[in-house]
Amino acid sequence: MLGLGRGKLVSRYRWKSVSAVLLAGALIAFGAITNGSSADAAASRPSILVAEGDSIQAAIDMAAEGSVIELVPGRYEGSLSVDKSLTILGPAEGEARIAGGSSGAVLRIAGEGIEVRLETLSICCSRAYNGHGIAIEGSAIVELHRVLLVENAWFGLWAADRTEVIAEDCTFASNGSAGLMAQDFAKIRLDQCIVRDNTSHGILALHFSELTVDDTEILGNWAGIWAWDAARVALNDTGLRRNADYGAIASNASLLVIENSTIEGNGHHGLLFEESSRGLLRGCLVTENGADGLFATQDAILEILDSEFTRNGGAGIRVASSFCIGGFDPKEYFAGTVEGARNRIPGPDASNSNAEAALCPWPSAMWPEGFVAAD
Repeated sequence: MLGLGRGKLVSRYRWKSVSAVLLAGALIAFGAITNGSSADAAASRPSILVAEGDSIQAAIDMAAEGSVIELVPGRYEGSLSVDKSLTILGPAEGEARIAGGSSGAVLRIAGEGIEVRLETLSICCSRAYNGHGIAIEGSAIVELHRVLLVENAWFGLWAADRTEVIAEDCTFASNGSAGLMAQDFAKIRLDQCIVRDNTSHGILALHFSELTVDDTEILGNWAGIWAWDAARVALNDTGLRRNADYGAIASNASLLVIENSTIEGNGHHGLLFEESSRGLLRGCLVTENGADGLFATQDAILEILDSEFTRNGGAGIRVASSFCIGGFDPKEYFAGTVEGARNRIPGPDASNSNAEAALCPWPSAMWPEGFVAAD
């Protein structure tokens, strides 16, 4: 176990990944919330057909609880508001594109306990203040299937309060701020999605929100993920690739669990852990990032298992200490812990080398046995 104070090795407590276990249990329970919902069930409900040029909002207003609103291909202008349980279903062939009005979200969903399903839609082009693609508040439960959230002025998706969102096979792209943002206890699950080319972050998770991300690509954003203020984020079989700055940042007591994933080609550090954050990496490849594969500072606590750190521009793994100069504020020495097993981290003279060092600080005797500066 590596534990560094101001230039000296110190004994620290062992982190058992309790937080990761608790998060996994919570996310499994969350994933079960909408298992009973399906397009087949929606097909049996009252249906309202909306043609191009007709008002979707008028259809929403007249719809009974649980109705299905079906859109034919075309472009629909104007912002929408939903405060009841219903389904909005786009066409199987062609595109139904809903474009925003003068300001605010294209689609606002707000209500206590309502259930809303959106399928095969494109939601775009919000403008001005709070110009999100979809804004969700209250305790709404929302399912998104094959939904494109693109070219909105602010976030593609914004979820707050105690909302719960499951997005499957969705795209969050080219939005003016982040692809999606969760805050204030919101829960979001992404499965087989793409989060790309957003101006700031791919994903922002703030204020005790929880996200679970499976089989998803997060690429080409300014930063891939930022988890802040006790947010909980779990990634599995996911790529954090070619983001301009960081692949992912965990700050201010947030937990970031990354398993069976690739952190590749990001412009600065692949991963940054700071400000009492917690991290668990298992079975990951961290490669070809512009600076360090992983950088830890302040009192971050990390467990790293069965992972490879190769061909990064700085060190494979660096912690802020007086032994390891560069890339950190010297007033914020690393005083956390790093432990793990069966990791592979080649140095500058090895194949697939990290350019500056395998591990920093050096020598390797300062690190746990599970960190091997491999040849």
